[in-house]
Amino acid sequence: MSAPRLTSTDKGNILSAYVSGEPIKSISERFGVHPSYPGLLAKRRGLFLRSSATPQAPRTADEESLTGHVTSTGEAPFSERGAAI
Repeated sequence: MSAPRLTSTDKGNILSAYVSGEPIKSISERFGVHPSYPGLLAKRRGLFLRSSATPQAPRTADEESLTGHVTSTGEAPFSERGAAI
């Protein structure tokens, strides 16, 4: 026996919760759907999918230097100076 079909209001509420950042587990438990459903519904509606990664803190200047930006000493990173990494 399958679960009852969701109404358009339920689907709208799932999408609202998804877009607002509510945890997937919470959404799926509240509406009785599989945890993959909120993302699938968002994809079907053309919304951007959320990342499963946790938000990262802003990068420091030292981390920026590893990505090809000028280091804190004003020199180009090793890869831009021709040194082998």
